[in-house]
Order: sequence, then C-alpha cells, then structure tokens
Amino acid sequence: MYPDTTSVCRIDFSRKALLRVKDDYLRGRFPHWYREKRTLGTLTPELTFGEVSIEEDEYRVPFVAKGPSARLARIGFVDCETMDVEYIAGQ
Repeated sequence: MYPDTTSVCRIDFSRKALLRVKDDYLRGRFPHWYREKRTLGTLTPELTFGEVSIEEDEYRVPFVAKGPSARLARIGFVDCETMDVEYIAGQ
C-alpha cells in the first residue's frame, strides 16, 4: 500500500498547526468570546495541548483552556490548505 500523496496535510507541519490554534484562540477568538472568559474566570487562560493528528485534510489540535474558575476542553480544526481554524467542544 502506498502513502496518500494527495493530501496537503503534512505531519511535519503539526507544530505549525498547534501554534496557529494557540494564536487564533488567544488573540483572535478569545477576546471576543465573553462566555468563555466568564466561565474560565480569566483574560489569559493557560493552554495545554494534546497530540496533533490529521483527519480529512485538517489538523486536529486538542487542547484544554484553564483558568481559576474552570477548565474547558476544545478541539481546533485547522484546514491544511488555508490554515483557517474552527473549534468544537472537546472531552
């Protein structure tokens, strides 16, 4: 069986995807997500990342945002081509 060479995702770019999620969450999204700020109880949550994987032309970047009031599990999905990020609640 031959490896899939049609995907634009590359495992060696996983760190780039992780950094993209970190920057997007902390600088792009979180300042406008008032419910998350209120739930976490901080303006500067601590992020802890899990292992990045590749699924269907997206990097899957699991992480936990931690503040003094709560911990929120999230998964950032980074499009391999455009590097756009979308989020869902994690477990």
